[in-house]
Formats: sequence, structure tokens, C-alpha cells
Amino acid sequence: MGGCWPYYYDSLTLFSPARYSALPGMPFPGDGDRCPTRDEVVDYQRACARRLDADIRTSTTVTSVQPRDGAWMVRTEEGAEFTALAVVAATGAFRSPYTPAVPGGRRHGARRRPGCRVGQAGRTASRSR
Repeated sequence: MGGCWPYYYDSLTLFSPARYSALPGMPFPGDGDRCPTRDEVVDYQRACARRLDADIRTSTTVTSVQPRDGAWMVRTEEGAEFTALAVVAATGAFRSPYTPAVPGGRRHGARRRPGCRVGQAGRTASRSR
């Protein structure tokens, strides 16, 4: 966990103070006015993942996502199958998203639509606003 943050240069810091970089219900530790370092961001992301107690998979190729009994059946390239109530597709890097062709699928904006159980995660500061 931590995405590509562990691989960035050692002196990297966020451009925004910690108080504005935290997720709801989990403040960034330490002084809220400082800009967290690369290692602090990695530690924070990993702590958030542990707190969620979710089965987060990275670097996993999904071959299909199909509706099944009010949930989603997810199949991976390795042959694993998972059932999920929601699916988040987080692909691409920075401002170059990768949108795979999905039979019957369609692109939509970031707005949440009533009854929609699809999330999109972005990598730019504007996506989080």
C-alpha cells in the first residue's frame, strides 16, 4: 500500500498542509500546519488501509466485473474471484487515466448518481475537492 509514493524522491513533500490532506475521521498525525514528507504520506496511507480492514489489492489485473445478486463478481487474471458491494477502479497515473473498454460500460463524470455503486479515484489535487 502507498501506491507509487514509496518510490518518489526522498525529499518530496505535499504542497498542502497536513490538516487539508487527511481523510475524514483520520487526521494526519503531528502538526497540522506542516506539509507531510513522502515517508509520512506512505505511513499515513498504510495506516488508513489497516483501519479500513478492507481487502485492498494493488497491481492486480481484473479481467471481468459482473453484477450478481445485488453485488459484483470480480475475476482476476490469476483466476481469483471476489464478491464486492462496491468496486473502485483506480487506473492510470496523474492526468493520464487508463479507461479500459468495458462491454456495456459507459464513462461518466465524477458526480455520484443515485443508486450508483461505482467509484473513481483520481491522482490530482482537483479530483479530491
